[in-house]
Amino acid sequence: MRDNLPAARAQYEQAIQIARQVGYRWAEAIVQWELSDLVRMQGEYSLALALIEPVLTLLRELNEQLRTAYASEVAVPPLTPILDQTKLQTDPQIPQITQIKN
Repeated sequence: MRDNLPAARAQYEQAIQIARQVGYRWAEAIVQWELSDLVRMQGEYSLALALIEPVLTLLRELNEQLRTAYASEVAVPPLTPILDQTKLQTDPQIPQITQIKN
């Protein structure tokens, strides 16, 4: 699916809706985790973080301790520095550091 990320994204979104409709919360969590990873690959870091946070909640509710720990350690931390760096680059309230040319 890496060759066609928009199609993969649509399929993940559809799968999440189906999982919700039938009440299959575990599948909803796992597919939304995959969707979070996909949008991260597309550079949508804020959306990726917004998608992974409810996954952690679902996994905790389902008592999926191993997956919750893995998601907390693998999925979330790589997004945090990227978001912080993006904020530093785009927030007009934060002074920008310019490179001195020699």
